[in-house]
Amino acid sequence: MSHVSRELEVVVERALDALIRQLENMRWGKTDKPRRSRGTKPGEPGRAARREVYERDGAQCGFVSESGVRCTATAFLQYDHIEATGIGGGDGSSNGRIYCRGHNLNAAKKTFGREYVEEKIGLRQRRRSDTEDTTDAEDTEAREKQDKLLLALTTQGFKKAEAKRATEKLAGEARTLSREELLRRALALLVPR
Repeated sequence: MSHVSRELEVVVERALDALIRQLENMRWGKTDKPRRSRGTKPGEPGRAARREVYERDGAQCGFVSESGVRCTATAFLQYDHIEATGIGGGDGSSNGRIYCRGHNLNAAKKTFGREYVEEKIGLRQRRRSDTEDTTDAEDTEAREKQDKLLLALTTQGFKKAEAKRATEKLAGEARTLSREELLRRALALLVPR
């Protein structure tokens, strides 16, 4: 990035743009060059179906109230099956829609019942808390900072090996430094002055 700018704001903005593109690709299959599907597990829509539904619904919750008002949520969106796969619905884009978390939860409660859904949510939360109890929260946060730093550096064009070396050199400081300061120090290691 030194050939583009030495200003941290420009580097961070580009890193965030690249991260957003990567997350949209992972979650919704959004890409400029789609590839042919290698197949999916039953109950999981393929990337092409996710991409088609995401674009068709305009990256916005597709719930429409009885009075005809569409939900305006554009955050915490989830892929939802119109007819749940548990009761015979397919994985194609014609059986998919984008719902915000709240409307997706309400649809699941209507389909499977409130008790069943709450039981499944409780089970997932217990599993999550059991794994969190076994690891130190500070170590987890430091590892997440390192992972995000490595991702930011590689999406900005640094080779993975050199980005990993810089990240490992800063591992001891990951607990105390902010993400921005970690990125600044990593760039100082990678970009000769």
